[in-house]
Amino acid sequence: MLTHLKQWLNVNAKPVITNYLLGLEVIFSPIKPHKHLKESFFLRLANSLPRSHRSDRRLRSYLLTKAGVNIGDSTVWDGIEIRPIGAASRITIGQGCFINSGVRFECAPEVTIKIGNRVQIGSRCSFETMNHSVVLLEKNKRGGFPKSIVVEDDVWIAARAVILPGVRIGKGSVVAAGAVVTKDVPPFTLSLIH
Repeated sequence: MLTHLKQWLNVNAKPVITNYLLGLEVIFSPIKPHKHLKESFFLRLANSLPRSHRSDRRLRSYLLTKAGVNIGDSTVWDGIEIRPIGAASRITIGQGCFINSGVRFECAPEVTIKIGNRVQIGSRCSFETMNHSVVLLEKNKRGGFPKSIVVEDDVWIAARAVILPGVRIGKGSVVAAGAVVTKDVPPFTLSLIH
């Protein structure tokens, strides 16, 4: 099935796609791909797959790779959210990972999210690389402070945990369900609220 999808994508994703309502032309080609439309297209396709052993194990990962995510041989259980548009290429997911449904990756420009090997991520977890000032700046805006997130090998992040900017979760650690992680977690540690 994966071979057939690759063949279909190679044939059908290269022609010119014209949106007559907006008068836009977007060209999918190996020479000049439109990065953001390609990312959106393949993310949408990956997230709309039905649940099955084939789609969870190989097909969804393949489509996420096409969207720009650097992902090893890992299982993505269901749809994920990647924000903002263009962030997929700044996300790296290692080999043998398990990502449950509804995981959110918010990867601000100029920073990255790196997930190591054999990491297990529970449902509805959130990786947020942008923080904002509590002080209002000019024109009632709050300054943003992006920082990268690193999750080392063999980590388990339980359901609905929130990983905030600049955090490094050490090898073999466990992050409890619902934890909000604001500081680094040392290797082989249980983090309830950090």
